[in-house]
Amino acid sequence: MKMPKRVTIKNIAEEAELSESTVSRVLSGKGPEFKISEATQKKVAEIAERLGYYPNALSRAVRLNEPAKMVGVIVPAIHNLFYSAMVQSVEESISPFGFSILLGSSREDVEREVKLVRLMRTRIVSAMIICPVGFEVDHINEAFRDGLPTVAMDRYDEKLKCPFVGAGNEQGAYEMAKYLIGCNHRRIAAVPALNPLAITRERMDGFARAHGEAGIEIDERLLTGREYSKSEARAEANLLLSMDDPPTAIFALNNNVAMGVLEHISRTNKLKIPDDVSVVGFDDEFYMPYLSTPMTTVSQNCRDMGMIAAKILMEQWEESGTTEGKKIVLPTELKIRGSVKTMEPRAKS
Repeated sequence: MKMPKRVTIKNIAEEAELSESTVSRVLSGKGPEFKISEATQKKVAEIAERLGYYPNALSRAVRLNEPAKMVGVIVPAIHNLFYSAMVQSVEESISPFGFSILLGSSREDVEREVKLVRLMRTRIVSAMIICPVGFEVDHINEAFRDGLPTVAMDRYDEKLKCPFVGAGNEQGAYEMAKYLIGCNHRRIAAVPALNPLAITRERMDGFARAHGEAGIEIDERLLTGREYSKSEARAEANLLLSMDDPPTAIFALNNNVAMGVLEHISRTNKLKIPDDVSVVGFDDEFYMPYLSTPMTTVSQNCRDMGMIAAKILMEQWEESGTTEGKKIVLPTELKIRGSVKTMEPRAKS
C-alpha cells in the first residue's frame, strides 16, 4: 500500500503563492514579529488546516539549532515487564513538561548501547535516561559531562558520574533468604547466581549475609546460571531438580528467571509448588498474585524509580541543582504469598 505524502511547508507556500520563509514564520507563531499581515496569517492557517499539515517538531528543532523536547530512554529489554512499567512511569512524569520519549533497547549488548547513546547525542534528544547493560559506563559519563542531562537507573556502577536511581538489591535478597531460612529451608538455590552484573553481586551478597547470620554453609552447586533468560532458567531448574539432594527452594533473581523456572516445573508435570519445591522471585509483576500458586517475591517500586529519575532529569534540564554523583536507593518490599512451604526442622546431628 502506497503511503500518502506528508504535507510540507513547501506545499502550503505553493498553494498560498507565498515564500516558504513567510509560511514558516506564520506557522511558528512569528507572523506579528515579522509584520506579516493578519490576512496573510489567516490565509496560511486555513490552507494548512485544509491540507492536513502537522509540524515536524524534530525538523523545527534542527532548523532553529535547538534540541527537541524529547527524552531518549535506553533499556536492556523492552519486552521485560519490569522495564516496560519503568518506561511508562517516566513517560507519565515528563509529559506535563512537554517532553516525549524516544525508546531504544540495548538487548544486553554493550556495543549496541554505545551506538544508541551516540545516536541520542546527535541532538535528536535533549535528555537521556538509561538502564545500563552494566559492563561499561564511559560513554554514559561522556554524554553527561558534555552537558546532556542524563540519569542512570536500575544497574549501578561505581564509575558512574551521572545521577542514579535504583533499588536496594542487597537488602531485598537478604530479606528473602532470611525468610526462606526462617521457613526451615537449608538447601536454597539461586539462579542466575553466576551472572557478572553488579545487581547480581548485590543480591548474592544479601543471600550470603542471611546464610552467614544463620550459620548455614552454602552448597556451591546450588548457585547456578549466567544469564537472566527464561531459556537458561529452564535448563538450570532441570539440573537443580534432578540432583540426588535437590534444593527445597529456588530463588529466581529476576522475573524472566522466575518464569523460566515455573515453565520447567509446569512442563515436566512432576512437581508441585510449594509441596515439592518452593519458588520465589525478585521483581513483583502484575500477574504474580494470580498464578495458580501466587508467588512470593521481592518487589521493586519501578514506578517510583521512573518518577524520581524523571524528576532529577528535569532538575538537570532546568539547571536547578547539582546532580552529579547523586545516588538514590529505594527500599524493596518482601511480598509473601503461597509459593513457600514451611519445612520440618532437620534433626541436629
